Amino acid sequence: EAFFEGILLFIILNLLWKKQWVRKHTGFISGIFLLLYGIFRAFIELFRQPDAQLGFIFMHITMGQLLCVTFIVLGSWIIYKACKNSKIDNNF
Repeated sequence: EAFFEGILLFIILNLLWKKQWVRKHTGFISGIFLLLYGIFRAFIELFRQPDAQLGFIFMHITMGQLLCVTFIVLGSWIIYKACKNSKIDNNF
């Protein structure tokens, strides 16, 4: 599962890097990586058993799911800052 997740992320990031506007937004690719990694891992965490030593942290939420939310929020914030701080026209 991790192999296919890595291949899919590589393909998406490689396709995005070929776009000129992506390269002009410093940090955009890093934000996309964190966002997509968090989304992919959150999906996978739905089907995994929680770690034996940790169990459920809060109700039915595992540590892996909490980390995924952190990645998604951080990735979204980096994308926002990369687009906001850009000195060029934001034509997507």
